[in-house]
Amino acid sequence: MYLVFSLKRDNIMSFIADFHIHSRYSRATSKNLCFETIYQYAKLRGISVVGTGDFTHPAWLAEIKEKLVPDGKGLFKLRDENIPSLDVKLPPSDSGPVRFMITVEISNIYKYNGKTRKVHNVICMPDFDSASRFANKLDRIGNIRSDGRPILGLDSRDLLEILLETSEDAVLIPAHIWTPWFSVLGSKSGFDSIEECYRDLSDHIFALETGLSSDPPMNWAVSKLDRYTLVSNSDAHSAPNIGREANLFDCEMSYEAIMNALRHGQKKGFLGTLEFFPQEGKYHYDGHRKCGICFSPEESKKYNGICPVCGKPLTLGVMYRVTELADHKIGRKSPAGLPYKSVLSLDKILSEIIGTGPTSNKVQLEYRKLLSSLGPELSILLDTPLESIKKCGSALLAEAIKRVRNNKVYTSPGFDGQYGTIRVFTQKELNNYSGQATLFSLPEKEYETSAKRKTRIPSVQESNDTELNFQPSEEKYQHSEKLDEAQQEAIKSPFGPVLVVAGPGTGKTRTLVGRIVYLVREKFVLPETILAVTFSNRAAREMTTRIETMLPKKEVQKRPEITTFHKLGLKIIIENLNQFGFKKQPVVLSENDMIRVFSYVVKQTKNLDNIPDPAFIEKYIITFIKNSKGNIADPEHIYKQIGDTFRHYADYKREQGVIDFVDLLILPLSLLTNDQKLLTQYKEKWQHIFVDEYQDVNALQYQLLRLLAPPGKDLFVIGDPNQAIYGFRGADVSYFTRFKDNYPDARVVTLTRSYRSTNTILKVSGHMISSYTLADKQKLWSSISGSPRIDIN
Repeated sequence: MYLVFSLKRDNIMSFIADFHIHSRYSRATSKNLCFETIYQYAKLRGISVVGTGDFTHPAWLAEIKEKLVPDGKGLFKLRDENIPSLDVKLPPSDSGPVRFMITVEISNIYKYNGKTRKVHNVICMPDFDSASRFANKLDRIGNIRSDGRPILGLDSRDLLEILLETSEDAVLIPAHIWTPWFSVLGSKSGFDSIEECYRDLSDHIFALETGLSSDPPMNWAVSKLDRYTLVSNSDAHSAPNIGREANLFDCEMSYEAIMNALRHGQKKGFLGTLEFFPQEGKYHYDGHRKCGICFSPEESKKYNGICPVCGKPLTLGVMYRVTELADHKIGRKSPAGLPYKSVLSLDKILSEIIGTGPTSNKVQLEYRKLLSSLGPELSILLDTPLESIKKCGSALLAEAIKRVRNNKVYTSPGFDGQYGTIRVFTQKELNNYSGQATLFSLPEKEYETSAKRKTRIPSVQESNDTELNFQPSEEKYQHSEKLDEAQQEAIKSPFGPVLVVAGPGTGKTRTLVGRIVYLVREKFVLPETILAVTFSNRAAREMTTRIETMLPKKEVQKRPEITTFHKLGLKIIIENLNQFGFKKQPVVLSENDMIRVFSYVVKQTKNLDNIPDPAFIEKYIITFIKNSKGNIADPEHIYKQIGDTFRHYADYKREQGVIDFVDLLILPLSLLTNDQKLLTQYKEKWQHIFVDEYQDVNALQYQLLRLLAPPGKDLFVIGDPNQAIYGFRGADVSYFTRFKDNYPDARVVTLTRSYRSTNTILKVSGHMISSYTLADKQKLWSSISGSPRIDIN
């Protein structure tokens, strides 16, 4: 169930409150967080009661007492001389007061039962005197001057005891209860219940702050939370974030009435909460930001909570922890559950539509224009008629707000401290309109025509007909309708080694590119952590073009590394010139120059016996290294082993400051074999590795690949063992056929549908190569009609 909140009620006592914010004295906060700025943004957002934050900090407490005065009801108002003028003139009907509640967040880090506990708590105070006495008590316990959110070695239970001794009207609310690192129920806390943490004083806890990464239906799955009022606050570290989560009341705007409403819920005027879309929260899913890994709880459990890239424990997020403690399925309605609504800030909606950042001049001008015409932001988002929004903004803006109100958005979950993203439209939908420059003057008729062409993935509410407002839909891989079942299996394989056996015309490049797009869009992998290698510049260019088409720069700023094996080697050499003794970037010999230089060295040595054809020098060296299992850690030693002519050839190249195609592989191999620290850096840089035409790798390429992608790494290789064409350069198809031996946990997917040939051609060609290693496993087929006969002239 969810309520479409209306802020324009006949009852003037309805108001929105956000108790948990910070001042400029807290770490990692905006230096502009003063009372004048907080007041301005509270007015613009439509917040009537806002926390002071950080009242235990002596300098901020002095400012609280200087700029605020009691309103006679346990709340505080800004002195008249401190009330700032707004750069937006709100409509007269939205000129209600802003009140402050004295609040602070305390970070408790302490030992209990042999474990380190890290719990954050929000404190609410009814008056100046109580606030001062409480701050003085904490000052005797720890340092309250270095951070607006003080860090104290104080048991959370003991903090509550000190609070209750200070004022019987003071209230403690456990902060963002699911956050992994600093909360009472987070994955790192060690507590499984409120009672465990606050023990004999737990009855004094009646409200819980649920945090940005969860929403009520997630919390309702844990029945032990039914007895608590679930509140939502912004935890704002900058003024524009005030009210991103908040609480709706229908009671007197006083400290006593607010706390009474929180204690007794809807009966006393607590109506519900305004929520972040939980996927936007920094800890919704599990993962490793450094490794580019984002997992759902189910995926994390498959890996036993261990990162498949670095082998360290994953940061287990809010969804994981909720499912761990849940005794009901998510979607269960709590008997005490109150209405809620997920919101997306207006500047983010405008940013998506206009195509520039939320803080850009274009977005901010439009934002202020809308507020001047329609009133505070939350009112626009929640209950302003769509016709009014369409008139003052655009039809597209009205459609966007309608979608947000109906929870019809696209999400990419946050993980391991990285915010997720919420989008109202797909790029394809936006492209269906006439262009960014005209979005705010788009004629209604044109909008309707474009709207008919739009496509959208149904949200959970639409598909399961439930009344619960949970889990906006995630955007699915938009090209899935073009993929057959085997291609989709390959693309959506779990992280880890994957071998795709792809016969002629089965869509190798489409599948490889599809996998990259899938990882970026649905698994939230950072594009810059992806390395894709192939065997020709043409193939690399084609792959790059396809990816740029499917992941345009507006959607993904940074790009995957798409290259050839030799260019990859050159990149590593250039990035580490000093390691190789080069004073400047070496010249790479062409194949013809390589033959010419080698022939010259042969003549100079006057040793013409047993010298291979210069045209096959690359294959000769690679074959020698493979057969002799030479030590690539020392390139010079390799050349000496092969013979004097090769040693002279190597010496000549070094003297001339040139390298050849073999050096492009041997030199990086030697460097990464000897320098484990550097190897680790490259492995961390490229967490997801792709290889096209894997049947054509040679011994050097294979060994480089094994260094960068050891067993367990996310490695995706694709190719056809029947189409190996680089044998003349030392390619060895056995690396393809032995992939499962070298990567025992590899998943093997076979593409069998050909999009190039008829069944007749496939049958004949299959018969001709039926004795080859993997041909009998492919059994290619086609839906392309054609003659049942093949005529041979």
